[in-house]
Amino acid sequence: MSFKHMKIQSLDDFFVPLSGRSEKGIYFYRFNKTSDKIDEFIYKYYNAARKSGVVIDGKIGNPTESNLSYYQEIMGMDFQMSMGFISDSLKKWLPRMRAIQRENIAGAIYDVLDGLRRSGKNENMLKNAYIKFMCWLYYKFEGVVEQMNGENIPKIFFVGDIVGYEFMLINILADAGCDVVFVQLHGDVSYLKVDENLERSFEYVGENGAAEQNMVREFAADFSIKSMLENHDFKAQRENGQGTVSSQAEIQRVKSHGTGGSQVDVQNIQRQESGIPQAEGKSTKSLQNKKSLNIKVQSTEADNINIMADRGGSQPKMSYKVSTRNCTNVWIEGNGLDDFLQPAGVRKDRFRKLYENERRTEKVNNVDNAQNLHIRNAEKVNNVENVQNLHNIRNIENNLGNGMFSADNAQGYGADKDKIFLNCYVRINGVWDKLTYENELYQFYLSLKAMKRNVVVISELIPKPDVDEIAKIRRGNYRDVFQLVKGLELNINFTENPIVSEFLINSFEETVYGEADRLGTGANINKMLNKAVYLLCFINRYQTQFFKNFSYDNIPCFIYMGGCNDENEAMFMHFLARTPIDVLILCPNRAERCRLEDNILYDINYEEQLAIDKFPIQNSGLHIGTAAYHAERELDTLMYNDDTIFRDKQYDKARTVSLQTMDREIKILWETEIKYRPGFSTVDGFVNIPVIFSKFSGVKDGNVREYMIMLKKLMTPETVVVDKVPNILSTDANPIKEYATEFFKNGRLHRDKIKKSRAYRYGFLRDEMQDYILDKLEFLIAQKYIKGTFENGTEYTIVSVALNLPKEVTRLLQAFDFTKKNPKLLYINTSDELISLEDTIYLTFLHLLGFDVALFVPTGYNMEKYFNLKLMEEHQLGDYIYDIQIPDWESIPLSLHTSWRDRLFRHG
Repeated sequence: MSFKHMKIQSLDDFFVPLSGRSEKGIYFYRFNKTSDKIDEFIYKYYNAARKSGVVIDGKIGNPTESNLSYYQEIMGMDFQMSMGFISDSLKKWLPRMRAIQRENIAGAIYDVLDGLRRSGKNENMLKNAYIKFMCWLYYKFEGVVEQMNGENIPKIFFVGDIVGYEFMLINILADAGCDVVFVQLHGDVSYLKVDENLERSFEYVGENGAAEQNMVREFAADFSIKSMLENHDFKAQRENGQGTVSSQAEIQRVKSHGTGGSQVDVQNIQRQESGIPQAEGKSTKSLQNKKSLNIKVQSTEADNINIMADRGGSQPKMSYKVSTRNCTNVWIEGNGLDDFLQPAGVRKDRFRKLYENERRTEKVNNVDNAQNLHIRNAEKVNNVENVQNLHNIRNIENNLGNGMFSADNAQGYGADKDKIFLNCYVRINGVWDKLTYENELYQFYLSLKAMKRNVVVISELIPKPDVDEIAKIRRGNYRDVFQLVKGLELNINFTENPIVSEFLINSFEETVYGEADRLGTGANINKMLNKAVYLLCFINRYQTQFFKNFSYDNIPCFIYMGGCNDENEAMFMHFLARTPIDVLILCPNRAERCRLEDNILYDINYEEQLAIDKFPIQNSGLHIGTAAYHAERELDTLMYNDDTIFRDKQYDKARTVSLQTMDREIKILWETEIKYRPGFSTVDGFVNIPVIFSKFSGVKDGNVREYMIMLKKLMTPETVVVDKVPNILSTDANPIKEYATEFFKNGRLHRDKIKKSRAYRYGFLRDEMQDYILDKLEFLIAQKYIKGTFENGTEYTIVSVALNLPKEVTRLLQAFDFTKKNPKLLYINTSDELISLEDTIYLTFLHLLGFDVALFVPTGYNMEKYFNLKLMEEHQLGDYIYDIQIPDWESIPLSLHTSWRDRLFRHG
């Protein structure tokens, strides 16, 4: 139900809760001029919007590419103009929204889209507007939506010139229960373009008529939220007779808006408030400048953020101090797997020797001298190449005290908040021995398990967070990274052990701050939010596996085979390395780039490489290659790396490309291997398959006998022939039909459910071919090639047809090699029957799978009835001929010229 747009009696009405209002309504007002009274109201309303709403200075801004990419990943690109669809989508996209809120928002969105439709906008334009609204709701207004609880009315404060879609979204929120104030420096000039009849809002003209009108004035030409805050603070200083601004107001102003070229030391302001004396000559250094200081101790809250404004009043640069207690790789000897197997006692002994050696050799008073010590210690630790991985040991002594290795804490060190932990963080590129590599990894894994350590192994890819995992992350609207971190870290709570929660939070802070520091001042807060949410999903997913029955004397181990595929995985590695976890990254195939870069990561490099993608955690799955086997694999690499010579079934992924041909070329191309066709290529593990998808209308010269001989020649062993049309009807028995709505739900194909179903018919196929079939099914639905997809349930018909292919087709798919001859479909319609929807799906799906599909229609009748766009190429062979009877194909010769044997033994 939409909220009524009501008139106010006084400006104070904006701050009255819903139960105190005369009707169930909201206030939507425009302010085109100002006065002292209006200035005070605007300042008060701004603060209300900041606390329970949203402030928009200038414009909302279009969704970014990353916003749209994330939306597509979670929601897909489906759209239906229906209340049910919009409501279901909101439930998935904004899961914390209450039912009443969801219905209000869904109804308001539907009304706006319906208005666009009635004004002549096509479905694609409606879809674009819908997606824009959804992105804005998630990235800009989620905090507003969450506060629509029926009693407290959220506030929207907009300063600037409004434009079309922004106005529509604000109207959606107003109708759903938000107060709105527009401050318009140029009056209604822009507003009239979006609400020409001034129906959606009221202009504020004062409460006392002409008397108040005489006191109003134009807004200052340079009016902005920043100037409003500055003016208000200046006025407060004057009234209070103070020479300094309110510290909290200044902190908030700088954090949100920057300064006009001045420098504000937030730490000093906060120290003065708390009575902490200011350190003389203390400089603020960014995390980037402290890469060598890999141990950081607990800092005061005031030290958590430094904000320094650029000259000229640009957005503030931020650097962050965080608290971690990891001592990573200092103690290792560079022995790879052997270092990971060292117990806590050995690690402490190694570190103690380094520590005591430093105290004997030289007193280190500053960071610069410490670097020289690092180099000397590096030479003593088996010539470790990454000097930056060694820590400033003297810094540990200064911060943690000389008693850190006393007898009192010799066992279970680190249990106290002032202690450190010693862990490994190593990436091994290449392999040390092709013959023994897999077996040694397996023995290494058994050794870890024998030590009763918690071990997590992942190969190839860390599964991306699903919708449910993302929905569990509580989040809000954040103005800067500091606020984002402090808000999101509330999601970390390992109830079994509070100490675990503490170092998880410390590592989360360092990881997110480090990523923000890497991206620089241009870091988009929404991009940082997405990254942080992904990281939290990974933490929640794996924390119990790592830290169940946690002990510092037996820290967990994480093994990742294959290397980081993207920035999200790299952030997770960065996070894990700063917790009491040994992190081992294995990249046996050096050709596959690992995306991880970290200044405390220790790399071990080998020249030889091995193409394996699974870590051997079970003996039954372990395969040890002989010398001859590996020699053959190397020969494969040398031989099969161009576009002409390929190993059998070398590729398991393909894309189809439709060939534009002349009709006379079909005889040649029909028998030509894929790799010799124009347009064939291999890119990034995919084969681009040039295929025929054509309709041939008419009969050349009206010669039916020659026409039939031509068709007979196309019936090769790889060809499926359909000569009775329609081939598939909606009434045909199909075991998949009853499960179609379960297999495809909420815009997603549920592959696990499909493969586990008793109705699934493709379980005998190669695994990679099963995945290939499901990929193409998902693609066919998503592209909406077939009319009615996402409109009348056609997507379920697509699922039922695609998962019920006949045995002759599945056998051809099992044998299909993407670089050799592809299977074919010959579809012959000589009757007056029209093609069925199911046949259209069948033809299109086989085309996407890589079949050559040729339709021969001597009548020239329409075969494109169910296509949403032109997919087939059409060739006109000759005259249209009707009522041709399908012959017995065995009786059709392959040539017009019969042999003497045929003539001798012919009938009659």
